[in-house]
Amino acid sequence: MKNIFIISQLITFTLWAQVGGIFSFQSLNLSSNARVSALGGENISIVDNDPNLMFHNPSLINKTMLKKVAVNVSPHMAGIINQSACYSFLLKKIGQFGVGLHYLNYGSAVRRDDTGDDLGKIYGFDAIANISHSRQIGNFSIGASAKILASRMVDFVGYGFGIDLGSTFKHPTKDFSVSILAKNIGIGNYAIPINALVGLSYKLTHLPLRLSVTFQHLNRWNLAYNNPNAINGYDINGVALKDTVYWYHEIPRHIIFGGEFMFSKGFNVRIGYNHQRRADLRPAEAHLLSGMTMGFMLKVKAFEIAYTKAFYHSSDGIDMFSLIFALDGFYKKSEPKVEENIANP
Repeated sequence: MKNIFIISQLITFTLWAQVGGIFSFQSLNLSSNARVSALGGENISIVDNDPNLMFHNPSLINKTMLKKVAVNVSPHMAGIINQSACYSFLLKKIGQFGVGLHYLNYGSAVRRDDTGDDLGKIYGFDAIANISHSRQIGNFSIGASAKILASRMVDFVGYGFGIDLGSTFKHPTKDFSVSILAKNIGIGNYAIPINALVGLSYKLTHLPLRLSVTFQHLNRWNLAYNNPNAINGYDINGVALKDTVYWYHEIPRHIIFGGEFMFSKGFNVRIGYNHQRRADLRPAEAHLLSGMTMGFMLKVKAFEIAYTKAFYHSSDGIDMFSLIFALDGFYKKSEPKVEENIANP
């Protein structure tokens, strides 16, 4: 079983997928929670008690997540709602599992014919249901997720099945971890965006700061959108200079940076930078915050609340909220009442 897992990882990392623009199920590449969204939109290497991490790497499931629930919601652009939920549990003699649902609601609109007659409403959504399992082997953990995919956009219906295969090494004494992940391996009636990733996370010894770097889309080199109609100035003869993508434009698109300032167990501040997002979505001018993300985590008693602002475009950003709590907190056994016997004088 272990050999099959390693071979599957190596095969996936040698695949070369086609350039973007032909894939369906793009919600697979969206952040499902506030924490990862604040760290640049992707992170596969943080070993912690946050059950949301299972969405991004199944090998991160661990016993500190047991019986924890996470609920996430993000009012996206143009009225789109990005929402998800997950839960981690233990099956005796089998191991720890996680289940999750990620749902992207594109809303509805009225369909009309050429004369303006009402033909009823049209809808759009993406739905991803997954079950994940991990197993600890010394300082390593391996994990796998099985995902059922469903999508609808007006009259076009997509469906598919995918798996994620991940492995994580956690240093036995230091807060250092490194992960490798083959994501979205599967089949469907439309192309699924396979993604191969490597991630590292390290907490500085003398500062309350954990740094992360994630290398994404290692299965394909070309991530930049080369617009043949874009003009990048003119030469001395007045001939238009076409926009050209060079190799040094591609390298930073594969790298995502993130940092967590852990001021206490109940309060963290998070920041991130995604260069691909900045390069693809920034306007020609005033693009200071494009690609930046920032957020915080606040723990109030048994509840952990997180908020993130992700700047896809410098004019505005996308808000995301997360709530995490343990089910055990709702089922605490109460002490039996003791009746006092008062003797009559």
